Formats: sequence, structure tokens, C-alpha cells
Amino acid sequence: MTICCSNYPVLAQNVIKIDQNTLTQPIAIPGTSNGKVESAKIARTKKTATGYCDGYVNSQPNHLLQIKSLLEFMRLEVASPTDTTLLVQGAGGVWCNDDSSSANPMIEGAWQQGSYRVWVGSYQANTKTDYQIRITGR
Repeated sequence: MTICCSNYPVLAQNVIKIDQNTLTQPIAIPGTSNGKVESAKIARTKKTATGYCDGYVNSQPNHLLQIKSLLEFMRLEVASPTDTTLLVQGAGGVWCNDDSSSANPMIEGAWQQGSYRVWVGSYQANTKTDYQIRITGR
């Protein structure tokens, strides 16, 4: 099943470098979730300001974002045919999300300069789920 829109260029699943110029076009990063570690254990909390730390993830993050300068607004959302979860750890703290306006997670707002580790989780341990992270600016 294809979950990408043609207007999202697809990047490899590795280190993603982002600045204001990068966000002039939407970015899409494919991946597969498959883990047995509870997101709350990695986040060291069950809930953050952006939502609950649900699901199961790998011990290592799926992606690494390197934000080169302060971004006044960036949206990071997951598109998947199944319900997924999101955990982000980095400059300024930790954020989780389960369902934003749909069954898929999203975190948006201002992002500080620095490195961010991103985990995409599944509701059942050791369950593979294909997904695509979509990163957009304003």
C-alpha cells in the first residue's frame, strides 16, 4: 500500500537535516515500526504536554532529526494504514502523541536547534507497521 502523496519528496531513513530552507517543500521519510519496548519506558513518563506515550518501539530511534536553527513552526506527522504512536526526544524535552486529529500521531509547534531522536510505535509489541513521516513548515 502506498501512503505517500506525490508532492512529498521521499528521503532515506537516516539522519535528516532540517533548516528554514529545507521546509520550503514537504519532506516524507518512509519507515517500519517494530519494537517490544514500551514508549513510556524510553520517555520516562506516561504523558507529555502533547499526549500519551503509548505503544511499543525499538530501543533505538527510527530516525534522527538535526535541526540547524530555531524553527518557529514545524509539523511532524505520521501517515500509516494502521494506528501508530510517536515519541520525540531532543532539545528541550520529550514529546509523545497517539491520535491527533485522526488515528495518526502529530507534533507541531516551534522547534529548538539541536538533535532529536524519533520513534514510531505500534500498539502491539513486535508488530511491523509501514509508515511515512511527513515534515512540513508553514
